[in-house]
Amino acid sequence: MSNLSEAYGGPLPKNFRTLREMFLESVSQYPGQLALAAVHQPADLYQIESIPLDDDEYRQKPYLRWSYIAMDTAIQRCMAGLRAHGLKPGMPLFTFNANGAEHLITHYAASEIGAVFVPINPRNLANREEVLHMIKTARSVVPGKRSAVVTSSPDLIKPLEELGVFQDSLKIVVAAPENSQGWTPFEEIMKAPPTNGAKANGVETNGFVMVEVNGDADKDKLQDSYVMFTSGTTSMPKGCFRKWPESVMNIESWRSRAKDVKIAPGDGVCGVMPNNHAMGHLWPPLTYLLGGAMIYPGPTFQPDVMLKTLHREKIAQTVLVPTMMFALIGLKSNTSYKLDHLKSVMFGGSVLSPDIFKSCMEELGARGVENGYGMTEGVIVRSLSQSDPKVIIDGTEVSCGWVIPGQTIRIVDPETNQVLPRNVLGELHASAPAIQHYINNVGSDSFYTDAEGREWFKTGDQARMDEKGRTFITGRYKDMIIRGGENMSPTAIEAAIAKDHNLASMLPQIVGAPDAIAGEVPIAILLGKVDADVRQRVQDAVIQSMGNIYVPEDVISVQDLGLTDYPRTMAGKIQKTKLSALVKKHRTAQESGPATMDDSRLVEEVRDIWAKAVGLEPSKLSLDAQIGEFADSITVMRVRDTVKRRTGKTLSLIEMTKAGTISGQIELLRQQHDGTGRKENKRVVRVGPPGVEDMAHLTEVPEFYEPTKKLIVDTISTLGLDWDDVEDVVPAYDFANVMLESGLFHSWAFKFAMISAKADKIQLRKAFEASFKNNRVVASFVVSDKEALGSTDALHVLMRQNDKFFDKIFRDCGSVKSSAELRAKSLDYRDQVAYPGPLVRVDLYDVEETGTCGVIMNLDHAVIDASSALIWRADFDKSFEGTPSLSEHLDYKLWADSHFNQRTSAEARAAVKWHAKRLKDVGQHRKALWPPYIMPNDAQEYTVKSFDEDALHYSFEAPSILEFRRLHPKITATVVTKTALTLFIASHTGHSHALFANYEAARTTFPFLPKILEATGQFEATDVSGPTMQAVMNVVEYRPDETVLQFLERMQKDQLDLTAHAPAPLRQIMSALGDDGNMLLEILGHCSFNWVPGMGTYGTNPNQNFETISSIVRVRQGLSSNFGLGGPDGTTFFIDLRSIHFDLDGLQEVAVELEEIVKWLLTKENWSAAVSGYTAALE
Repeated sequence: MSNLSEAYGGPLPKNFRTLREMFLESVSQYPGQLALAAVHQPADLYQIESIPLDDDEYRQKPYLRWSYIAMDTAIQRCMAGLRAHGLKPGMPLFTFNANGAEHLITHYAASEIGAVFVPINPRNLANREEVLHMIKTARSVVPGKRSAVVTSSPDLIKPLEELGVFQDSLKIVVAAPENSQGWTPFEEIMKAPPTNGAKANGVETNGFVMVEVNGDADKDKLQDSYVMFTSGTTSMPKGCFRKWPESVMNIESWRSRAKDVKIAPGDGVCGVMPNNHAMGHLWPPLTYLLGGAMIYPGPTFQPDVMLKTLHREKIAQTVLVPTMMFALIGLKSNTSYKLDHLKSVMFGGSVLSPDIFKSCMEELGARGVENGYGMTEGVIVRSLSQSDPKVIIDGTEVSCGWVIPGQTIRIVDPETNQVLPRNVLGELHASAPAIQHYINNVGSDSFYTDAEGREWFKTGDQARMDEKGRTFITGRYKDMIIRGGENMSPTAIEAAIAKDHNLASMLPQIVGAPDAIAGEVPIAILLGKVDADVRQRVQDAVIQSMGNIYVPEDVISVQDLGLTDYPRTMAGKIQKTKLSALVKKHRTAQESGPATMDDSRLVEEVRDIWAKAVGLEPSKLSLDAQIGEFADSITVMRVRDTVKRRTGKTLSLIEMTKAGTISGQIELLRQQHDGTGRKENKRVVRVGPPGVEDMAHLTEVPEFYEPTKKLIVDTISTLGLDWDDVEDVVPAYDFANVMLESGLFHSWAFKFAMISAKADKIQLRKAFEASFKNNRVVASFVVSDKEALGSTDALHVLMRQNDKFFDKIFRDCGSVKSSAELRAKSLDYRDQVAYPGPLVRVDLYDVEETGTCGVIMNLDHAVIDASSALIWRADFDKSFEGTPSLSEHLDYKLWADSHFNQRTSAEARAAVKWHAKRLKDVGQHRKALWPPYIMPNDAQEYTVKSFDEDALHYSFEAPSILEFRRLHPKITATVVTKTALTLFIASHTGHSHALFANYEAARTTFPFLPKILEATGQFEATDVSGPTMQAVMNVVEYRPDETVLQFLERMQKDQLDLTAHAPAPLRQIMSALGDDGNMLLEILGHCSFNWVPGMGTYGTNPNQNFETISSIVRVRQGLSSNFGLGGPDGTTFFIDLRSIHFDLDGLQEVAVELEEIVKWLLTKENWSAAVSGYTAALE
């Protein structure tokens, strides 16, 4: 054995076959055996028969399962069709395809015709400059040739046309829409003319034959040729061009080692890697070489669908990156799937750890693990499948194995290219006939010729070779970042940042840092001071040029690393390897926990956190103000989480509430020595649709499972969705049921107009999708049918949040000239979402004025309330930042199921009795119903359609609130405004009582819990990702002789009691009141009061990545009043009024009267006077 780090993989076969010849050999050997399955494609695609699967779910929803002979039929049709439409040898054929049948048969057809196959990931279209470079590079290998382009998605027609480079090309699209002028439907390509039959290698070909082009020299020169791209150290991808026989060498190399590969004839190989990836491109031919079947669980990786496919198709082998594996393990733990048939899992694209090896075998259930190393340039090192970890694991390192036949690798000194002894770290170099220079000779310094005339490729990776010949990848000389198996060019990110000239002067550098989930993440280092503004500019520059996923995880200065300049070579070149090591050390130190802080810093930190949360300048925020005056429970939760991140300390919600003020919270934080973490909420994701045991409403009536399923399927099937698309079914809570049944929710739908700060439509949609996935009730259906389900209870139908569903709720609506035009569109209330759903729709617009994207979001109140809207908005804002994943909230199903199960408990019944007692005489106060309003008979009559402004937005200054709060800290501003509304109603009715509803967030804790459980603080409802709001009915007696302070104190006590009993089931309260029960709906229809802490941020934009320019809701109520307090000094009252009784002028008069009453109540001289004196303020 040599003592040098050099290894040869053995000889290649003497003769090479074409892809077509290899495939036909398998057709002849295994004609009726499965060759291709595509779970997402129909079983009768292109009228080619599929092999049925003995499986109940398959029988209900069959999918494509082609035999070898069927697939050969499809390939031959595709060849004939492409030729008939003008595809000729030497033409570059670009594909922008998801995984599926069309991509495979196009690849085989184009290869045999002699076209140059160029697969490009559709995601590349988000970077126009990059994709144009790729197209130009590929065309340069066959200059002057006409091009062809194939896409599997009609949605890509527009971005492809906008490139402006395919005008004269043969353009083909799957499922072509009617308006796709100039594009040939793929279905037409597949209509090949029948013949009298033929044989391929002795096998019948079902009446189709290849039409040979005899004597075509271009075909012979370019058969099986392709161009693939790799990210490099330049800002643009580098092209690798191969033609036969070099294009098949790495496939044929396994012919002599077939016994060592864990693919046997008939084995299913699950493919989820992108088809433009080297592994995704080569894996199908290798599978067919060995008589296996290629199984696509979907167009892209979806863990739930893939896990089901692994089980149902008895997959023998698959290729994963660690992030995929962990997703599958998380799902599998909640199923009975064993995956005993899974022979092996191959890993590539990231460094493997011993723990990942162990998890793959013990938790996923694979019998073996293979680690691989490969590059688009053609280098391949494989460990083969190993069940004994000792074969490839050395301490904490996992070997990628041994070089394949036909290739030689060595570990060299990167400075001298001298081969190093075994177990000495150096750079991995490779030599093989299949490894060739990049197109147009770019990156030529990556290649060299040794003294023996052999050409070598410098991989840029740091490695070692041990005494057993095993290769271990230990680092990277070239600084490529591999994030989740995808390459990121640091140079490209640096170039994007440097487009900002101020940032360019700071010499931005990008290095990769280890990450437990993504493998690596980019970190930006700058020479100079890094503050919040600099971080924002870095983020903006990268998003604008490259997209969210390239945004650096952190931005730090050289000074943060303890240096005054970058580490450099003698020649002045920045040493990325040393810089990366320093960054790693810095991040490790940071992750040890937040730094301790003295009392003064703690005060300023908490003040700053609160100020940003409520939209005030820190200097204007009173530490002794009652938190309830300017923040709701959601704001408190957000502040709590931020305090934990920035101080390492945390308080429970109960502690924060009891503290009352910011200063009280600071005092509790001072008493802590160490942070006490809060348990993260992790939702268990089920594989498949819900069963009886998964639906709370079926606990007592399981016989209604099938009616429930039928009702839902009948509802969603009109949109092309089925039961497999349903993730959960959740019972609507009591208040929502009443609102849905009465129809009041019909006029409570929202229309938001928003402008993105920098995102385009693709980025904006991705941000919406991420936020919907984390708040899944937002994008859902609501169904109900008393006859079918034996109950009037409505059900939320939560869908699997994937592209199939999202395509139903996003619309590209072209462009508008300005933000004003976009806002005007939000006033149009006619085109609103409607029951049963989906209850959200997002209309995307390009805004010419800003050069960014705008949106009209249509959203029903049944799936969101003011508190959950804050949760969703925060997630939406974060989703622009390239965050790998959002922090999970308390899933809505947990809260709703608990509410459903506890609504008849002793605690619930006690709350109902409390309301029934105080409302027992409500029927005697009909004169207090104001303003005039007639309840519609038909629920649909609640829908208000108009182009007018939806509300009056009014504000006024009341400096006296400061003294009032100082002297009467227990009386909140909420109660002051609620008292003003009470007196205002009394002044118009002349009645002894005022009737109105007020809304409660009801988020302190889960409803109806026994006190012993509630006291534990373990059932907080603040972070529930869905609506929990309640309406409580106020019957307030007006006592003219009562003093102002007495009245305010009585209202304050009443408010605390109402909040405590807010979750009481409204239906049961109505039932307890007998004939007067329906009057509660009339109260709600006539007049409502709502305190909205977020109104205090009017005039500011609390979001970094988007701005809301209008929030339209046309409630059909006599008077809907929202109040808030804020402004720069905390003395500005805000009032939003909506009404079907008053026009805007009338609402203006209402607002002025309310202002006068509020100011009168806050005037010190009036506090001891009779409350009846308020009428003087209205004269």
